[in-house]
Formats: sequence, C-alpha cells, structure tokens
Amino acid sequence: MGILAFLILFLLLQHTTPAHVCDNNAQITIQHDDPLGVFYPELLGSNLQWTDKGDGLWTSDGTLQPSALEAVKRLPVAPLRFPGGKLASTYRWRDAVGPLKERRDGLDFLGNLQRSVVGTDEFLHLLTQLKTTGIFTCNIMDPASDAAAWLAYIQEKTSDVVPRWEVGNESYLPLDPSYMTAVNYAEKCKDIIEVLHAVKKDVKVGAILEGSLINVPWATSIMPEAHKWNHNVITTVKDVADFYSVHLYAPLNHSGTYQDMVRAIQTAPLALGKNLEKVSGLVQQFAPGKELWVTEFNLGTDNAQDNWRYGVSLAQAGYVAQMLLQFCRHNVRGATYWSLIGNHNFGMIKNSDNPRLRPAGLLYTMMAELVGGTALKTTVDTCVMQYPVLGNVIENLNPAIVDAQAFDKNGTCYLLAINRMPDATAVLSFRDEKNLPLQVKTATLLFGGNPLDSNENEDNVQLQDAALKDGQLELPACAIALVRFVSR
Repeated sequence: MGILAFLILFLLLQHTTPAHVCDNNAQITIQHDDPLGVFYPELLGSNLQWTDKGDGLWTSDGTLQPSALEAVKRLPVAPLRFPGGKLASTYRWRDAVGPLKERRDGLDFLGNLQRSVVGTDEFLHLLTQLKTTGIFTCNIMDPASDAAAWLAYIQEKTSDVVPRWEVGNESYLPLDPSYMTAVNYAEKCKDIIEVLHAVKKDVKVGAILEGSLINVPWATSIMPEAHKWNHNVITTVKDVADFYSVHLYAPLNHSGTYQDMVRAIQTAPLALGKNLEKVSGLVQQFAPGKELWVTEFNLGTDNAQDNWRYGVSLAQAGYVAQMLLQFCRHNVRGATYWSLIGNHNFGMIKNSDNPRLRPAGLLYTMMAELVGGTALKTTVDTCVMQYPVLGNVIENLNPAIVDAQAFDKNGTCYLLAINRMPDATAVLSFRDEKNLPLQVKTATLLFGGNPLDSNENEDNVQLQDAALKDGQLELPACAIALVRFVSR
C-alpha cells in the first residue's frame, strides 16, 4: 500500500470510528471540608403584581382569597417584591391607598385602566400574614420626593417589614416605560437613594443592572447600552447604593424540536451563571462588599405559546432548581422568582380559582429544607450533553448530563441533583473526598412522566420518596432529587 493510500484509509477510519456512547452514569463526589457559599433564606423570594387584584390573591372588596392564601402559605416565600416589574414604571402609590371607593385607577401592563384594589396597605397586611418581608420597587419616572413620601407612609404603618427598596425596573430596555440612558438612570437613582436614606438611615436601596444579555454579541439590538450600562451605573452610585440587582431570563428564543428546546432550557443556567460571574466581578471591582440580588428570574422564550408549553413544566422546574444553585455558587444574597400566583404561565401557583402548585412551586417546598445550609464543593464525573446554541444560551458551555450541589446544614449533608437529559434516566452514585461511598438516608424525587408534564389540571408532576438500589439512585428525565446522607 502506498503512503498516500495508507493516509487516506487512516483518515477514513478516524472519521468513521463510533463516538463514545454515554452510559448515563454520574459519580458525584462531595468535598465536606470545602465550603463555597450559603443557601440564604432570601433566595426563595417571589414577585407579586398589583394588577388583577394582586394576581388574583385578593377579592374585589379588598380581602384576601382564603384558598389562594392557604396555597401561598405552603411556600417558603421570603421576601416578596411589589408592585410588579414593568408595572413599577407606571405605578402611583398614592392612587392605591385609602378607602377603595376613593382610589384612582392605575395603568396595567397594556396601558389600560384598572381598579386599584391592591395597594400598599393590602401588601403590608399580606407580609404580616406570611410572616415575611418585602421589597418595594419605586417608580424612577417620579420625583425622588415621591419615593421618600412612600417610605414615610410605610414607616407610619410598620417599621420592619420592608427593609429593601429597588430603584426602577428595566430602564435599560426601550420597551420599558422608564427607558433612559445609563447616565440619566444613575443620576436619578442616586437622588432617590439619598432621599430614602434621609427618611430611614438603615433602609437598603438597590440599583438595577442588566444580566440576561451581557454575553451575547447581538445584545445592542435589544439594549442599546448593553456594553456600558452596568459600568456606568455601578461607578456612579457606588458610594450610596446598598446593593445591585439583575433580572435573568433564558433562552429568549425557541427551537424546532421539544428535545432540543429542553436541552437549551436545561443548559441556560450555565449561560446565566457566566453572566452572574461577570456582573459580580464588576460589582466587586468598583463597589467591593456590596450585595448582588436577582429580583426577577424565570424561563422566557420569544412567544407566548412556548412560554406556556415549557414554562409550567417539569423541565422548567429543573431550570429553576439550577438557577438557585447558581445563586449559591455566585454568592447572590437574595432572589425573587417571577412570580408568585397567576400571571399567565409565570406563577408558582396556577391561579386563585384553582390554587394548585405548579412544578416550580413543588420545587420550592422541597428546597426549603436547604435554607441556611452551606454549599460544599461538588464534582460530577459524567459525560457532556449536546445542546443547541439558542438565544442567550451561548456555545462552549459543556453541560454535564447531571447538575448537582451538596450542602451541609447542622452536620447533615444534603445533595440537590437535576437530570438535564430530556430522554434518558441518569444513574447517580455518591462518594466523599476520600473516594469512599456515602450512605444515603432518604431521597425525595420531583418527577413526571416526561419533561413537559405539568400540574395545570392533574397532578402529573409529584414529590415522592425514592428507593435506591445498591447505593445508586435512578433519576428520570428532567427529574430533581433531594438526597439526605447518613451523618459521618
């Protein structure tokens, strides 16, 4: 055989050699003596809008809807953000105080007038009922004196349930009514922070940064100041702001097949984790010691049909679980999920008429057990899942087929694990830093028949105790496991 023929044959053999087939096994190793971060109770917060009678949580006469309130009380919601996202940019707090019949109408998301059934007093009463705290987002389009008057009004009612305020919503986006340049936002923000501190010295006030688009090349087509907003805001308000907050949504697009879409959704938290790392780095560079919060996060696509199809599913709960793990790994101090109840596909509770917990709501009840735990270094030895580059889910993320994070809480070791695969079961085994097997005490699964299962009409996604076989745990497609280990 000639040299040329030999080389051709060699290259053909290389090209046709079968790729390594993943056996879907994942060995998880926990470093008990290597802490990373904390699962703060404030990571399990949520959002509530004033419109539609507080997303249906109130009745027309301004009283809380009993069955919906009971559903909310099943969730570990702390804190609760009000009066909404984009709605905060048109909200007039004075229009929604006093007797109902004397209140002015407010503008809803579409710019239509709505009755102001839920205002400051109703929200403060809810916080008392839930034994939690609130975050108020003030309207940056109004004079700073309006924010100061709002805080003073609340101080007359109570002194401790609203420790945090946020200045504006997504003023960096042309679609938000408060859209403005970073320079204008930063100057207005600084004024509002200073007047709020003058009313109450220890109130914590935060400025808005951008978190979803900063690592994609097409960001400026959506957000003209994508590459300078965060820097300009941080450097202008660093001496007065107490914290900074971002909003995180992905994948912001859709794919042709549901399997590819689920893979993109399950990979998206890695992309957003890189964004968090970049934002956190800027904050620590120019405002060291200041906290980072996430005041909105959820799955988001570019159309309502896919928001409904995927946004109420088991796959979405896996996305949310991974986001919460990213927050622990990047020292995020608090997070408010978008959103609590109703609000189309976004609520953890379906609605007030049918207050059943969606998969994300069940996830929150499961993860409440981790509150106060310390995240431990956790490695997953397994294969990488292929995924489509889609929206803000960038390339080269190399997602393992399983995401896992261990926690130590009062001497007990826990592990949260998510199977990213849409079409296969993962088999998990557990080791410590000495490569010795860890003994599982109990395990709880959040699972369904397939990744798109929801609880809109029936309990297709459920929490259930898991049985192990030979020390291994089988984790169905897109299922989530909370594992508790025997104390060492």
